[in-house]
Amino acid sequence: MPIPDELLPWIQLAVKASPGEILFPRADGLQHAPDVQLQDVLRRALARAGIVNGYEHRCRRKGCKHSERKPVKSV
Repeated sequence: MPIPDELLPWIQLAVKASPGEILFPRADGLQHAPDVQLQDVLRRALARAGIVNGYEHRCRRKGCKHSERKPVKSV
């Protein structure tokens, strides 16, 4: 999986700080529940790190060229 250069230091820090085999565990070191929306967790982490400042949402419908730019929600 390609990792952006800007994200690598944060991942290395998370690996060093992790108390076990889980890269991004809960605060108590255990694995998150299966129903946790990890994409939301990742978006918040990228926003806090200053790596992502918004998203461009594009319609995937064939022929539709609609797109909207949305800033990252406050964290």
